[in-house]
Amino acid sequence: MLAAVPPVFAPFGARALLALLLVLTTAPARAGSITASSIISEASATQRAIDQLPEGATVVSSRCQAIGIRGGSYSYRCTVRYSTEPEREPSGP
Repeated sequence: MLAAVPPVFAPFGARALLALLLVLTTAPARAGSITASSIISEASATQRAIDQLPEGATVVSSRCQAIGIRGGSYSYRCTVRYSTEPEREPSGP
């Protein structure tokens, strides 16, 4: 037997609550970001982030920040945004 439906979902009933929970718990991740650092270069920090992407992910964008450190050098922190959503086929002629 199902537990009582919380008042906020009462107008929709238990089926709607169950459907919402099913969607929220089974939906695959479609996007995300990974941040990595390097003292070598922005390219190195970006590549370190890319190396951590989930299999099949596509890079959407990247952004880097140079951070000043002692001795006049820099450390680089880069964030790579990605999508795991399959690319859509163009439709129509």
